[in-house]
Amino acid sequence: MAKDWPPTGKGDLNRDGALYLTDSFRAAAQWACYGKSTSDGKEAGVIEFEWNGPSAKVYPYSKWGNKADYENYVSAVFHSTLVHNIAPDETDRKKYMALRKKEVDRLVDLSREYDMFEGPMDTAQFPKITNGFWQYAVVKKTAFEKDVKMVAGYKVDCSKIPDTKSLPLDDTQGPVAKFSKEVTKELALEEVEA
Repeated sequence: MAKDWPPTGKGDLNRDGALYLTDSFRAAAQWACYGKSTSDGKEAGVIEFEWNGPSAKVYPYSKWGNKADYENYVSAVFHSTLVHNIAPDETDRKKYMALRKKEVDRLVDLSREYDMFEGPMDTAQFPKITNGFWQYAVVKKTAFEKDVKMVAGYKVDCSKIPDTKSLPLDDTQGPVAKFSKEVTKELALEEVEA
């Protein structure tokens, strides 16, 4: 299924590229319509996938000790630096920089040990994307081929997708067939061949 791997380049959760997913149809549609995409802002496509990886190695967000640890991980894999001080008592700059490099290297190595990572996306630079955007990065081709199934594709009318920082709490985790008739009508969803 994945001829070209990875489907995306370096991202928040993996330096080597990954398939990025979310668990909210509205958030996926927001990203397709208003995020970094090729959408013209009028119409976009969303592909629904199903994850079936009970034996996959997943690094859940809850495994991070705190938000700063997660933010350092994202910064290390995406920018090769850290955003939070890891040794506040170290006064020797040379020693501190060596500690930082060692920590960045450790985090980058960690990013290659798992099949999937999950966590919140920093949406500050995207004013039309929900603050609650949760992302999952399938980082290994073997996990993608074994544990990810394409379900359907949808054409989305971007004028029907909320361009707001908060989405309704009743957002369905897909597939569209499980959406109520009202939500399907509200979002003007049209299934297309994926």
